[in-house]
Amino acid sequence: MSIENYLTDDERVYRRTAGAKNDYGEASDTWSLVGTIKGTIQPKSGNTARVESGILESSTHRLYCLVTANIHNGDKVKDKNDKWYDVLFVADASNRSHHYQVDLKELE
Repeated sequence: MSIENYLTDDERVYRRTAGAKNDYGEASDTWSLVGTIKGTIQPKSGNTARVESGILESSTHRLYCLVTANIHNGDKVKDKNDKWYDVLFVADASNRSHHYQVDLKELE
């Protein structure tokens, strides 16, 4: 059975966009829906620490999706139960350009 059979949930991907400027002339960030992708989110058995740009972050879940998905580090994902996640790291599983393993951190 191929992995596509397990990618059954509609996961919504959001990306930060610069919004209107505030009283100090700074752009306020907003999150815009970039699209919906087929995937599945699984809890990880333990926290995995990843150091990127000198910041230590721990992922709590992993999203599996095809490499055709429009998803990038720094995006947010909203699952079918309306739970939000930060996208920490998007990895091409086995470097075969078939599917991504995306490290997520559940937001409270």
